[in-house]
Amino acid sequence: MKWKLTDDSSMQHVRKVQGETDAFNLIEYTLVSHDPEAYKVYTDTIDVSEFIKENSEELEGIINGFGYDCVGAVKEQYDEDAMQVIAECIFEHYSVNRASSLFSGTEGECIEFIKTAIKFEGDLKDSTAYRISFGSGLAWAVVRFVIDYDTCLCEQSVLDRMIDNLEKNGEDGWFLASEQATEIPEDEYVIGGNHGRYLYHKGQLIIEPVDVD
Repeated sequence: MKWKLTDDSSMQHVRKVQGETDAFNLIEYTLVSHDPEAYKVYTDTIDVSEFIKENSEELEGIINGFGYDCVGAVKEQYDEDAMQVIAECIFEHYSVNRASSLFSGTEGECIEFIKTAIKFEGDLKDSTAYRISFGSGLAWAVVRFVIDYDTCLCEQSVLDRMIDNLEKNGEDGWFLASEQATEIPEDEYVIGGNHGRYLYHKGQLIIEPVDVD
């Protein structure tokens, strides 16, 4: 099932769990402290039918906080999308207190992480993420991510995947033509990807697994 953007202010995306009627995966980012750089990406899977059975009274209080009188009012207003809306209310109510943390970083990094995560078809809670930084110095580095089930991808495999993603996204500005590479120091570019592209990393290239705290 495909992810659907439901709140662009937090990059919240929702998708229905494959084969389940009322269960949804959700992901978003939020600021978790007074530090403007302390953002976190988190995810959760919510089975609304099960939640209603086990926590019906609590659910009424949750949806009241979002301006709905009762579950019936949500169903009447949103019809076939009602269960998704209820899942969003539960997700936002509990926030990071219930959900699984996937990544911590700056706001821009969290946005980039979610852009990568919503292209991953598997269960994000069972995945491994790799962070790739490249560009001009630490302050100006570009950050991209690779997400996979494999917990021990070698650096070249991560690099190849990232280069292929750059190519698919049309980010050709990071690539050199083969004749250009002859004019640049060898430690400022690397070759990778399915098409042997020359990535111009300008002397900085760091590949590391994401630590989830």
